[in-house]
Amino acid sequence: MLSLREWQIRITALFRGQPRQSAEFRELVERACEWTNGRQATLKRQFNIGEYERYDWYQERGIIIFSTAGNPQVVANIQFVGSLSNRTQTWLWAWANSTLDEQLTLHSRQVQQTGKERGFDKLTTAKWRADEADGWEMTSVQAMLTTAQGVYRSPKSSGSSFVTLQNVRRAADDEWYEPAPDAR
Repeated sequence: MLSLREWQIRITALFRGQPRQSAEFRELVERACEWTNGRQATLKRQFNIGEYERYDWYQERGIIIFSTAGNPQVVANIQFVGSLSNRTQTWLWAWANSTLDEQLTLHSRQVQQTGKERGFDKLTTAKWRADEADGWEMTSVQAMLTTAQGVYRSPKSSGSSFVTLQNVRRAADDEWYEPAPDAR
């Protein structure tokens, strides 16, 4: 039997256009956000993530490159989590986005499977009303469940794409990297 508080949460979620959330799911989100914050602090300390002038992600290569003054500094493999639309104020899971390379949505599919197994509607509902906090929470959940090294949000005028980062490394250590002629 549900408590009065659980009923209130479910009703509020319905009115907001969001899937329902159980106390167990809220605990998972809280743990995931705490876990991800620790990972982000390490990335910032080791690689200065968030301090570079520019980033470019390449879906065909499954990587993101952080650069300054046109010089690549840090490279990471990415997995898409989902996107947040500023226009519709909705979250769309990567596993439900047909424009993404299937190889880059494998981790979001793992999250979806966890949602099915544990009855977590927010992980199994393709699209729902959301704000930026929801995007960061779902990204944190994916990061923790797949043991990602960190997370990143790619903002654009229409919204944001969220990714997890794996195999973060200095660009100079990457096999494809060749410094610009004037950087030698």
